[in-house]
Amino acid sequence: MTLPEVATLPEVAAPALIGPDSPAARLGRDLAASFHSRSINAARRWRYPTVDTAMIRLTRAGTCPAQYRAFQSVAVAYATWHSGQARPHPGRAGTSVGRALRQLGRPGAYGPDDPAARRTLDRLVQAGTYDDLHPIIVRAAAQLGSADHPPHWVTLAEDLTRWQTDPDPVRVSWARDFYTYQPTIPAP
Repeated sequence: MTLPEVATLPEVAAPALIGPDSPAARLGRDLAASFHSRSINAARRWRYPTVDTAMIRLTRAGTCPAQYRAFQSVAVAYATWHSGQARPHPGRAGTSVGRALRQLGRPGAYGPDDPAARRTLDRLVQAGTYDDLHPIIVRAAAQLGSADHPPHWVTLAEDLTRWQTDPDPVRVSWARDFYTYQPTIPAP
């Protein structure tokens, strides 16, 4: 292809970063489909940083290295949380991992009042590198397996993608969601 031919090609819009057509939203749909086809088992067995074609197919919605890496972590966390579940659960829209951790604990001591939940959040916000963060996310998903609701997987994918370029706002957001109770206001 010559330069003039390239100049006449139509422009292709960049994929939306947030919304129903975003790569993270596509990942959410792919994860739900993988649950039904049992191909989610590839994510359950996958270990960072090995190359596995089944994992690549599962996380193909990622359009850049940071997204691909984040999507791998979300796929493993999704597979971990869904182990033994009867049907897929997308999580409530906007529920961050910090908000989801509020469910951990025992009667009278949930979320911020539970030492194990606080330790998990502390590990998440103190992770220095993404290599440190990946296993903590997976362990948090395992802990949340006993809870009724997982984090919103699409929100987690977006958070982990942003974490790789600017982790501090994501850390603060997770901590605020954990320590600040925000009741759901019923629609009128």
